[in-house]
Amino acid sequence: MDYLGDTSLQRLHVLSKQFLNGELPAFVKSADVAKERPAVNAPLTVYGDPITRRFPCHSKVATYLSCLYFFGRDHNWDSSCPVEQVSNRLTKAANYWGILPEIKQLKQTIIEKSATPNRKLTDDDYALTVNYGSERLRRFPVVSSASVKKAAANLFKFRVSYPYIWRKKAALKILDKAMLFHANLDVKHLDYLLKAAGVYPEDNTVVAQRLEMRSYLLPDEIRPRMRKAAEVLAKNATLEVSKFCELLDSVDRHYKKYAMYNAGMLMPEEVCFKGMASKMAQVIETVQLTTGNSFSLTDIKKAGLEPFTVLADDYVKAVVANDQGDLDMAKVADVLPTVPQDDAQIFERALTAVGIRPVPKATKSAAFDLGKLSMSGFSDLFGKPKDTDFVARFNLKHPQGVHEQLEQKQNG
Repeated sequence: MDYLGDTSLQRLHVLSKQFLNGELPAFVKSADVAKERPAVNAPLTVYGDPITRRFPCHSKVATYLSCLYFFGRDHNWDSSCPVEQVSNRLTKAANYWGILPEIKQLKQTIIEKSATPNRKLTDDDYALTVNYGSERLRRFPVVSSASVKKAAANLFKFRVSYPYIWRKKAALKILDKAMLFHANLDVKHLDYLLKAAGVYPEDNTVVAQRLEMRSYLLPDEIRPRMRKAAEVLAKNATLEVSKFCELLDSVDRHYKKYAMYNAGMLMPEEVCFKGMASKMAQVIETVQLTTGNSFSLTDIKKAGLEPFTVLADDYVKAVVANDQGDLDMAKVADVLPTVPQDDAQIFERALTAVGIRPVPKATKSAAFDLGKLSMSGFSDLFGKPKDTDFVARFNLKHPQGVHEQLEQKQNG
């Protein structure tokens, strides 16, 4: 990322705090960073990396910011980045704009502070900080993009070793730091983090079905109560599934069922919350009209050809799969976004007439590279999560496997 991609300037805040004690040079502080952009028709030579059009150096301010982002990175560039060439171009630009001494000092400061941190890590630098007996445990450091990725991987790897309330606290913090450092998380790890953090609650009816199936794995004494919980949840859409998540964790720990997580039994958060796969399905299964509203392709398929008959015959012919009038849903997904707004409004009214409503949140196209999906990109794609600040406040409990010993000590 360069400063052009840092639309919220969060990364700039982190870098200035990390290497400059929060004090940018006066000529940068007085500039409007949001307007420090090359002209649309600017030649490629104004970029440190002309191939990707990153790290612009068309002005003194732009050059300093590009150097800060490029040299202050917290990871190694992959083989596709011409590191040496970009470094040389930025250095020449700094010399041209008369700020070479400032850039040399900046590079020296970055080297020194990157090699030897000048501060001790605090609780905020860890995804999980808890009191365990007389100890203060701190796990999963999250001080850079690389460490955030490692924290996500380690939480996923050792998730069975921690109680749900600890997993949720750590997941929330990792997601928070992933957005701050614009970390590109592994899709599998992101999927689990979203479930553990409880960002997107699953539908109550789905959770109820999973609770019903789960009851077969429990002793006779608790099975009826679990089924009753499923029945209540299925009939009341207003109940928060997060409460059932805590209940499941308590039951699993009480009956020592958490050992079965590694054998294929769903963890509480996997029962109660949606992850990456569910959100991907939601994106792929919706189509957005020129009115701005999105509709479920599943709903449109159920409605059949009738709503399309209000449109011109050409549209009808474009979406049918055969002479019987069955819809070709691939064609529907291609055609509907191209319908002019006036016709799209008529089509919406036709859908409403047969009981089809827009999906609650419009989603964007699913055409993106999962391997490069960042947290900021995820938010742009899937909309505002339940808690964009990812703030967790919980009464922490002790880890699994040792809780009996602690309870014995607390009971005297």
